[in-house]
Amino acid sequence: MVQPGEVFSVLRTIKAPIVANGYRISQVYSGDSLVEGSGGGVCQVSSTLYNAVVRAGLELVERHTHSFSVLYLPYGMDATIYAPSLDFKFRNTLDYPITIKGTAVDGRVTFSIISDEDAMGGISYKFTQTNIVEGEKHWKIEYTDDLDKGEEEILVYPHPKASVTVWRKTYKDGKLIKTILWDKVSYRELVGVKRVGR
Repeated sequence: MVQPGEVFSVLRTIKAPIVANGYRISQVYSGDSLVEGSGGGVCQVSSTLYNAVVRAGLELVERHTHSFSVLYLPYGMDATIYAPSLDFKFRNTLDYPITIKGTAVDGRVTFSIISDEDAMGGISYKFTQTNIVEGEKHWKIEYTDDLDKGEEEILVYPHPKASVTVWRKTYKDGKLIKTILWDKVSYRELVGVKRVGR
């Protein structure tokens, strides 16, 4: 439970993403590429929580986007974490305590922000993206004798260079009352890698 005025930190809440704490080895962002490391996918937790937090109108204290776009959210709606330097923090600016409810089923993460039914005062928020500029996807091909001729195995999915403008729309009892510029985000390109049988 997060009390009014209290700051919630993802890094303070979760265990350090290392194998000793139960995290598995998978692909993680490192510089200009994906490498094997522990805690891959943990940013899906922080990014999904971010989307719940901003729709509850809570104050952002610290938030960082990824260097490369993510495949599970629209451009501009992600929040990366990387211990100990990059955290996702928010402050409960409501007049009531909030409870964060999270579930993970079959690789799908869901978060809900639960509070008093009058906490939002009839206010709701939606986010839209404009000025989306997306480059082409590129592949690095590695030919191998380990696969049948023409057979393909994807090692890294490509992420195009992209930029986006994000807007927040505020509604009162379902009626649009305000639109503000929320964010401008740019992503670097990540070249995809696939093996092809020869």
